[in-house]
Amino acid sequence: MRADDARITEAVIAAGHDGRAELVVELTYANGATSRVRLDEEMAEPVLAAAGIACIEDLVGRRWDILAGALDLDIER
Repeated sequence: MRADDARITEAVIAAGHDGRAELVVELTYANGATSRVRLDEEMAEPVLAAAGIACIEDLVGRRWDILAGALDLDIER
């Protein structure tokens, strides 16, 4: 399984552990395996804006690496 094969198959807003909204994205790999990534508002907003995403439904079908900027921000925290 290669990470670069993953596509976004679902994107929803959910309550985080602190009660604030989070973006939850499901990734599906070429072999059918799935995983979920949670992004808080501070991480998701700049990445979505930079990618030109106006609504989260526009994420579905895109490669997972559209989120790479948010994941890098998380590592730096």
